[in-house]
Amino acid sequence: MRGRARTARPASGTSEDIVGALAPWHIIVLVLVIVLLFGSKKLGDVGKGLDQSVREFRSGVTGAPDPPPAPPPAPGAQTDAERARHELDPDDAVAVHQETPAPTPEIARAEEADERRG
Repeated sequence: MRGRARTARPASGTSEDIVGALAPWHIIVLVLVIVLLFGSKKLGDVGKGLDQSVREFRSGVTGAPDPPPAPPPAPGAQTDAERARHELDPDDAVAVHQETPAPTPEIARAEEADERRG
């Protein structure tokens, strides 16, 4: 015992001990218990209330109100991405972004055999 060096251990009860003791399944069990106790609807309401509180706090700290949410698009209106998708020919899109790969030897032999037959 005399020749062995002592290693320093963290004091018991530190945050490192607590975090190291929590395995992923501990967290999963904890979340399931919370959902069972409060129910998913109640948790959704709590989340909405928390979101509203954070927004009010942020606007109080900065002094500027949050911008209003963007209005939803009118029914039947296309976004720019949808318009571009309809205007672009799918064959051109593939040709622009990638070249046709060279066939593998097996595919080349099969194509040659098909050409000889037909």
